[in-house]
Amino acid sequence: MISTGGTTMWIKNLIQKDRYKERIGHILFLNEILPVFHGFPAITNKTLHRVLRNIDEQTVIGQELGQFSTKDTVLYLKNRVLTQNSIPVKVKDAQFKTVICDKDFSKDGYRIGEIFSFRGMGYLGNINSDEKVVLVTDQLVIFRETGSDSLHYYTYDELKELKQYGKILIAC
Repeated sequence: MISTGGTTMWIKNLIQKDRYKERIGHILFLNEILPVFHGFPAITNKTLHRVLRNIDEQTVIGQELGQFSTKDTVLYLKNRVLTQNSIPVKVKDAQFKTVICDKDFSKDGYRIGEIFSFRGMGYLGNINSDEKVVLVTDQLVIFRETGSDSLHYYTYDELKELKQYGKILIAC
């Protein structure tokens, strides 16, 4: 059988075992940006990606999490992976419908399934919402707005400040 270089490479890639397959589904915390017009206290915009496919030891194809997900080639660094007790959590879809994690994990009083009321949020202080905790990690708490697929990501320092100013209350 005579084969071209491209066909041989394709077959090699098909047969070759993915040495980094355990990373598929990991959630990467890629960046955090303070908006120009932010509310009080200041809450940063965060970008999270779910690992879809490995390219090599340092790079992966990631899908941005949330409603309007895009796919990008991103750098994979272990210190960017969301964890629970230093064990990586995995997500199967961009809207956090299926998460592989310790459902009983809690940190700083936050646990999956709890509902919180956010009051006076946003630049004008006119945004109110009820949000359910969908994931608690060592680094962040991830909420889903009730009746919506909108996801909100908060660090523990941000949540502490929101509590201090009475902008977050446990609803039930």
